[in-house]
Amino acid sequence: MHETTKRLYSVLREIDVIKSDREQSELAKFLNKSPQVINNWEDRGISDNGLLEIQSKTGCSATWIRSGKAPKFIGDYVPSTINKLGLEPLSDLEIKLLDAFRHVSLPEDKLEIIGYVKGITHTKQKNMSDLSISKKTKKAAA
Repeated sequence: MHETTKRLYSVLREIDVIKSDREQSELAKFLNKSPQVINNWEDRGISDNGLLEIQSKTGCSATWIRSGKAPKFIGDYVPSTINKLGLEPLSDLEIKLLDAFRHVSLPEDKLEIIGYVKGITHTKQKNMSDLSISKKTKKAAA
């Protein structure tokens, strides 16, 4: 079995996604993949798209699955949260935003971003292209 798949099965047991000895069928069902795709991953390794999908659904770092290099989980993710609390995994956009935020080096820049995000108001629209976002002024927020 390929090392990436070994790491994947290990972490899926850790977060209670896989609960039996039928790893392959449980993984196929969880990711909505055919058993043949999972079998290919076991033989050749997990594809890049597969790694990103797994990261999105589980919070497990695609880099960790590929290489074994820490951190195992992205963000402040706690392994038990997905199944035990019924929380949704991060979306691809949320993962990208979190990654971008982590690359901001100056603390004051991070504080400015946090302040901006807290001050955003949203208007409900039919789709994202119609989303109206406006920043509250500091005076109004105070």
